[in-house]
Amino acid sequence: MREIIKKTNTLIEALPYIMAFKEKIFVIKIGGEIIENKNILENFLKDIAFLSSVGIKVILVHGGGQLISKKMRLSGIKPKFVDGLRITCKDTIVIVEDVLYRLNQIIVKKLKALEVDAVSITPRDNNTIFAKKRTSRIDLGFVGIVSSIDKKRLVKVLKRDCVLVVSPVGLGEDSLIYNINADIVASEIASALKAKKLIFMTNVDGIIYKTQKRLLSTISEELAKQLLKNGIIDGGMIPKVEAGFNAIKNGVSKVHIINARLKHALLLEIFTNKGIGTELVK
Repeated sequence: MREIIKKTNTLIEALPYIMAFKEKIFVIKIGGEIIENKNILENFLKDIAFLSSVGIKVILVHGGGQLISKKMRLSGIKPKFVDGLRITCKDTIVIVEDVLYRLNQIIVKKLKALEVDAVSITPRDNNTIFAKKRTSRIDLGFVGIVSSIDKKRLVKVLKRDCVLVVSPVGLGEDSLIYNINADIVASEIASALKAKKLIFMTNVDGIIYKTQKRLLSTISEELAKQLLKNGIIDGGMIPKVEAGFNAIKNGVSKVHIINARLKHALLLEIFTNKGIGTELVK
C-alpha cells in the first residue's frame, strides 16, 4: 500500500508541470553514444513518448559522431578535427549524411513502435535546415553553420502532434549538404521557435566543478566564461554551454544539461520539484 501511495504522490507532484507544459515546445538533443546503447535509447524514447502523450511538442535533434568516425575508418579515412569540428571532405560528407540519415530512421521507427507519430527532418525528407559554409582559419570542407530555418514548416508539422526527429545537416544555396554541430542546430531551432526548454542529453551528470568535485545545479554565463577560460569546462561540453547561453539570449526559457544514462532522466528533470543535472541561467 505504501508503494502505491508513493506512486500516487509522484503523479500528483507531476500534475502542475504537465498542465504548465502542455502545448509548449521542447527541443532535446541526444548524442550518438546514446543511440548506440540499446537500453539507454529505449528508456529515453519512452520518456519522449510520455512527453508527447501529455501534449508537449517535442523536437529531437540527434548526433552521430562516433558512428561517423567508425564508418570513416572502415572507408580508409582518418577522422581529423580542428577546434572540435570534423574536417569534412567530399567523401566524408557522403558518409556523414548517410550515417545520420540511417540513425534518424532508426529513431523514427522506434518511436512509431511506441505509437508516437514521428516525422523525419533531413535534407532527404522535409528539409527545414539551411546552411552556408563555415569560415575558419583552416578550410574544414563541408562544415556549415545554420543560415536559416523553415520555421513555418516546423510549426505546421508540430501542430499535427508529431515528434520531429532532426539530423544535424543543412542544405546550402549551392544545393550541397553541410555538416553542422548538433548542439548548434538544437540551439538554433529552439531560438527560432522560442522553445520553453532546450535540453542537452549527455553521458555525464551535468557541469562538474572538477576542483571542488561537485555538480553545479545552476550556472550563470559569467561563471561559465570563467570555467571555460580555466579549462574546467572542456571538450564536448564547450559547444553545449555556448549553444545553451546563445539560446537563452534568443528567448528560450530554460536550458538544461542532464545525464541520459540515468533511467528516465527526462521525466525526473521535467516533472519533479528538484530536477537533476545543470540548469543554465542568466
